[in-house]
Amino acid sequence: MLHESHRLIRDASVREEITVPVEEIWDTDIEFVQGEVAGLDVDARAVELADGETIGYDLVVVCLGSRTAFFGIDGLENHALTLKSLDDAMAINEAVAAAGEEASEDDPAGVIVGEAGLTGIQTAGEIAAYRTERDFPMDVTLVEQANEIFLGHDHEFQGSIRNELDDHDVEIRTGTVIGEVDDGTIHTEDGEEIDYDVLVWAGGVAGQNALDSANSNKEYNRVSPARP
Repeated sequence: MLHESHRLIRDASVREEITVPVEEIWDTDIEFVQGEVAGLDVDARAVELADGETIGYDLVVVCLGSRTAFFGIDGLENHALTLKSLDDAMAINEAVAAAGEEASEDDPAGVIVGEAGLTGIQTAGEIAAYRTERDFPMDVTLVEQANEIFLGHDHEFQGSIRNELDDHDVEIRTGTVIGEVDDGTIHTEDGEEIDYDVLVWAGGVAGQNALDSANSNKEYNRVSPARP
């Protein structure tokens, strides 16, 4: 459902459409434990929970989802919103609404979405649509370090996406590498300063911290391949 969460940026009522109550998917043959996974001891075959409980296993399937990767960009994690949950989407909605309500035609709000992969494109599109619906004086900019958006995909498809974003008045800035972020300003690696009121970062993913010490093949805490 994560890839539907961007829809809440524009319409909070979507929450009911993209969430599934746990009781609807388990039955009496399933033991359900609600808790936070804090660690995975592969050698002892045990899942460690944040409350100190340990659950032994014969086979474990790791489906912990992901967290946002900030790639060591100074100040980015402290100043950017991310989109990894429904709560994140609502936080973006609230930040955009607040910025739009305080803006004026003479001083429009600036919203920057960092990186133009799928999440960044979806986020920029929803913010632009929300801006139009609310008639906010607001500039929406999609910043990408590569020279094209939706990197690795068919050029014709990339062009169609770019045209759609253009039609929604989203400024696209490719070849722009973020070097540092502080409160209200992005500093690019070529020395440019870009001011913002709201910054959303959609630049990459890493595995959860719970896998930090797991003795398994992994990269950025993402497990692969399966351990026998």
